[in-house]
Amino acid sequence: SITMLSLSNPKVEFPGGDIGAVVSIQSDTYDFGEIKKGDNGTCVFELKNDGFEPLIISKCDKTCGCTIPKCNHDPILSGETTEVEVTYDTNRL
Repeated sequence: SITMLSLSNPKVEFPGGDIGAVVSIQSDTYDFGEIKKGDNGTCVFELKNDGFEPLIISKCDKTCGCTIPKCNHDPILSGETTEVEVTYDTNRL
């Protein structure tokens, strides 16, 4: 299971060879372009389990107070995808 996921690494492999889960992230960056205070600051990142074992995201955390991540905690089977929704607080400067 994952206890922390950093979207700054687009591919995270877990040890165990054929028995582990492999997370592939389509993109680790979202460009809002020019955004105004109070605008919609929500984006979605797609994760795929390219491994052979189910992937379980047990915790979805942030590194600062300006973002709010939301993760699905259901098992992601081999070959399946899930989404991580991240909301940036556009009321902060």
